[in-house]
Amino acid sequence: MKTIVTGASGGFAREAIGLLLERMRPEDLILVTRSPSRVSELAAKGVDVRGGDFDQPDGLREAFAGGQKLLLISTRDVGRRSGQHLNAINAAKQAGVGHVVYTSSDGAEEGNPAMIAPDHLQTEMLLAESGLDFTIMRDSLYAEAAAFMMVPAALASGQLRMSCGDGRVGFIPRSECVASAVEVLTTDGHAGHTYRIANEQNWSLPEVVAMASEIFGRDLEYVDLTSEERDRELEAAGIPAHYELGLETELYGASARDDLVTYEAGIREHYFVATSRDVRTLTGRPPTHLGVVLERARELILERATHF
Repeated sequence: MKTIVTGASGGFAREAIGLLLERMRPEDLILVTRSPSRVSELAAKGVDVRGGDFDQPDGLREAFAGGQKLLLISTRDVGRRSGQHLNAINAAKQAGVGHVVYTSSDGAEEGNPAMIAPDHLQTEMLLAESGLDFTIMRDSLYAEAAAFMMVPAALASGQLRMSCGDGRVGFIPRSECVASAVEVLTTDGHAGHTYRIANEQNWSLPEVVAMASEIFGRDLEYVDLTSEERDRELEAAGIPAHYELGLETELYGASARDDLVTYEAGIREHYFVATSRDVRTLTGRPPTHLGVVLERARELILERATHF
């Protein structure tokens, strides 16, 4: 059985490919990417690397040909994802793919002000209407967002200034989202399931700051802002207002101001509070506590703080 991984040059895909190659032959893995040259070392190992662009649907059917399972990794194009994902779902149907595993997001619900939510929710609905077998992986906010954006910002100035109120998040390491998806791809019995890939407890941002204060021996505080205040501070930091193709800033990656501010509003309005035992159920291991993530990444966090 051949498995397709989309967005194959991205970080999530790279981790997934490494785990998949521990369980299957290279020739049974199909990688689809806009930039095949970026995974040329995998092609040299016998992996089937194919060009494919979700904005060019005519070529996707050929890119997916011969695959039975598809790991549909959500694109980075906030606000445009559902259309791109529809192209991928249609191509999967045309190519005879039997089962799609989609990396959705916690908080993919009606009413969530986070601008990421509608794209994910619509993609889930498209899969439900597609006639394909599918599994939804609702990944919580990565623990790396706390470790490499929030905590370094607090260490740099003594304050974490965000607009999350007392909202809580089930921060989960990306590697555990990847491991859960790979488990679904390589075992049976997951069709029709929606898994919540979150930690078994959640944390407010004031609690994250208090945790960091203890771990790093610093006197840190959380300062709650309005959405308008947060937007002005991000603008002053040089973060663009809206996502454009190729956006990449040193501090916030592909996130523009509207993405960040509305996501924080979603936290504030309690759309990202999920806790779950699904990681333990799928992988046989409990999720890693956020404090452990911060401890393990201590030196990288301190180095990252010098950039804020």
